[in-house]
Amino acid sequence: ALQAVRQNRAPERFTVLVKGRLRVLCWKEVSHLRTENRLLFVHTSEGRFVLDRALDELEGLLGPDFQRTHRGAMVALSAVKELEADPGGTGELMLKDGSRVPVSRDRMAELRRRLGTL
Repeated sequence: ALQAVRQNRAPERFTVLVKGRLRVLCWKEVSHLRTENRLLFVHTSEGRFVLDRALDELEGLLGPDFQRTHRGAMVALSAVKELEADPGGTGELMLKDGSRVPVSRDRMAELRRRLGTL
């Protein structure tokens, strides 16, 4: 884990506090991250968990497997099922688990480029 931090990338595993216990999760399990009311939620197939980190910080650490789609959202590219683009330039991603994640106008071009290279 220390080596990962030195190389400016996220370690494979991270912990979240659930009912007074530390739960170990892997980034490979995460489909997306969303902010709500100043809290960051990590979404996995087992549910959503509060993570005490900033989305801006994680954007730099998670590397090529994740893509920021909105100021309050980031997705694992491997979890994307389809992109619904709106005429106004914004859009929404449908993930394989049925979740929907917003895409801002500013991030649409980069997202399209990244999805095209999968």
